[in-house]
Amino acid sequence: LTKETQMRAQLWIVLPLLQVLCVVAAGYRYCEDVTGHRNCRLLPPLSECGPVRHGPRVVGGRNAFLGQYPWIAWLRGCGGSLISSRYVLSAAHCCINRRGKPQVKSVRLGEYDLRTNQDCTSNGACAPRHQDMRVERVVVHKEYDRARVENDICLIRLKKPTTFNEYVKPICLPFAEPFSSLEAGNISLEIAGWGLSKQSGFGRNEFPSVLQTATVPVVSRGACQAMYGYRMSNGKLCAGGEGGRDSCLGDSGGPLMGQFTTNDPLTKYFLIGVVSYGPFLCGKGNPGVYTNVPFYTQWILDNIEP
Repeated sequence: LTKETQMRAQLWIVLPLLQVLCVVAAGYRYCEDVTGHRNCRLLPPLSECGPVRHGPRVVGGRNAFLGQYPWIAWLRGCGGSLISSRYVLSAAHCCINRRGKPQVKSVRLGEYDLRTNQDCTSNGACAPRHQDMRVERVVVHKEYDRARVENDICLIRLKKPTTFNEYVKPICLPFAEPFSSLEAGNISLEIAGWGLSKQSGFGRNEFPSVLQTATVPVVSRGACQAMYGYRMSNGKLCAGGEGGRDSCLGDSGGPLMGQFTTNDPLTKYFLIGVVSYGPFLCGKGNPGVYTNVPFYTQWILDNIEP
């Protein structure tokens, strides 16, 4: 890194605001300035990723609103996040089976309500129909350990580029120093997916058809290790576990994300974690464990192709 780049990275200030994490950056130019990697050109510019939208929320509910998270990918049992026109980021255990064979054949983008072919708001505004994209191949981290759930990360390459619209857009990736140290107190991030919304015992679990969202607090590595009883590697991040607010079955591979504001000024969503695993009883005390995306940005850049 150049001296100028190092100075830019050091100028970040983390500011928790209204339970949503915001970051103020000085001169931040996203991937190129921070890494200088040749594959930065394969990712969308900061101006085109992670749009923040405001819309109606269901009082007392957890439904997301239509178009709130346009990078959400549905993998039929898992989730993922669109990071470019050709790649979706998910968890390794979603991409391959126990024999190590690829198990993702297609990815759905632009989905909201699984019951409908076209999603519309209550006032009649409709989104374009979802896009079902064929998968060309999956790239699983070479050091993925299913037993220890280490390096639980996977890139899904689509056979052809997706078509961006208001309801299908990529999320921004975290390339600056503050993203690698998000364990300060009072910091919360967001999760979203179609996973288990109510756990009532075997055979009585409830899975929603409408995309769900929740805000979850980041849990320090030390506290998380104490609750689980073993060491957490730097490739893991813990969040949630309070009052039923947690990712759960079916949300594996989905995003843990936050809103960050740069001095452009642009407020953007950045992908901070990938849902990896959690306690058997979701939201019952122990936090969920996420693959720590800032730790793997170099791996992502090394493994994407034109």
